[in-house]
Amino acid sequence: MDAVPRLGWGSAPTPVEPLEPLRDDVGAAWLGVKRDDLCDALFGSTKVRKLDYVLAAQPWAEATGWVSTGGIGSGHLVAMTAAARQLERRFEATCFWTPASERALDNLAFVASFADTLRYRHTRPGMVLRYGGLVFGDGHDGARVVPPGGSNGVGALGGVRAGMELAAQIDAGALPLPDRVYVPLGSGGTVAGIALGLGMALGSRAPTVHAVACVEWPLITRRRVYDLIGQAQRVLARAGALELAAMSPAPLVTDHRWIGPRYAVATPAGLSACDRLQNVGVPLEPVYSGKTMASLLSDDQKGRNVLFWFTARRPQTLPSEPGWRERLPPALARRLGDPAGFTRRRFVLGGAALVAGAVGTARFTGYPGWPDWPGHVLAPWEGHVIRACAEALLPPALDDGAYAQVAVNVDRYVQSMPSHGRLELHAALASVEHATTPLAFKLSRLTALSPQSRLDYLETLAARGGLQRQLYRAVRDLCMVGYYQQPATWESINYGGPLALPTGPDPYAALVAPAGAAPPGWQA
Repeated sequence: MDAVPRLGWGSAPTPVEPLEPLRDDVGAAWLGVKRDDLCDALFGSTKVRKLDYVLAAQPWAEATGWVSTGGIGSGHLVAMTAAARQLERRFEATCFWTPASERALDNLAFVASFADTLRYRHTRPGMVLRYGGLVFGDGHDGARVVPPGGSNGVGALGGVRAGMELAAQIDAGALPLPDRVYVPLGSGGTVAGIALGLGMALGSRAPTVHAVACVEWPLITRRRVYDLIGQAQRVLARAGALELAAMSPAPLVTDHRWIGPRYAVATPAGLSACDRLQNVGVPLEPVYSGKTMASLLSDDQKGRNVLFWFTARRPQTLPSEPGWRERLPPALARRLGDPAGFTRRRFVLGGAALVAGAVGTARFTGYPGWPDWPGHVLAPWEGHVIRACAEALLPPALDDGAYAQVAVNVDRYVQSMPSHGRLELHAALASVEHATTPLAFKLSRLTALSPQSRLDYLETLAARGGLQRQLYRAVRDLCMVGYYQQPATWESINYGGPLALPTGPDPYAALVAPAGAAPPGWQA
């Protein structure tokens, strides 16, 4: 772990405290809390652990500033603002509306006072559409984008170190080996790191990590957590920690029962959990830790050793400038003055919703018929999207039927995909057809554009980077798969066809390199 650069924040282990009064209430053999609110930097929280690695890694370490996103009461934006002040860097915060609780306003006051720039949109989708390059891109003017929550493969190493830290406390007798560890699941980096760190340190003895989702599905999923685990393992492998990188994470359970109506909205169960923990001296907040504790209190814990991981910052009042509200973007200042929104604004939004409904109906209907569509995974309209992309991206075919056959071939190819892969494919095709065209300044859906306009649009996605480039690559690669499967297209792409293999009981044996052989010029 020491081979990976870090800033040295959060070096002192955070304490583990027993929760004796609640233990009997839930029937647990032992119940305790890991107090990451007492981390020794940036006002505390588990986010300190992630930023300890992220801000020491490239390209963030050499950047002149950082850009990141979150809700108006985001603890991540607080930690980023504090880190920028301490390390004397520029910080640009981009936020969206969440309920303006007292704690959220305290966080906002700090960010508005000390961040160099504060941007705002009312909703997360609006923020992504308006500032997509500052959410998923590389940044601008020397400032690099830090992913939401600081969650990527590098940031997850902070959780890995935390998991190892807990394992050392277990071995030292500070607590019994837990059966379950309850952790809030937000952007995913903390859960991924803790699961991997516990698995590395404890092996088959590792407890089950019970991750309580505090962000809506599908913005955070079990697959996303395992993706972050894989990213962290690759970072370790590149650093030379090959044995650590090969180890398996602890068992993981993701629990989506407690999110409530939407992100950052307090729930009765979460507020009740906050009250119960306040009585024993643990100051939870309702958005993450309250909902996670609600899950713990509702589950059957009889006879188990259970640990709750408290990930929020310390409950102290943060410093702020007297005129911080004057630094707010006008739309946010108005929203804070009337959290429910103006009556006139509601009227305007209602009219906009009617217009959007009409436009949506026009955009999502009216596709040409495809009566003999043989698809098993893709709907006929998705076949039209594949065909339209193929016409724009691929060399001229001998006849138009080759482009239609691309869609048929792609449908056959994706039948072997797992269910989560199919869901991602449906989302990608819908995004390419509808959601991303405004970003490329196209008002029509993709299939309604001319082939040249489609190509211009797709190349615009590729040039924007981030998720938009991934969408471009996804449809491009699928089209190429469907095109290559047609011998009639091989001449147009200068493909000579499959290799002629020798006959015999094992015809592929001739293609296997001898033991110890290496490509020309390759050196160990």
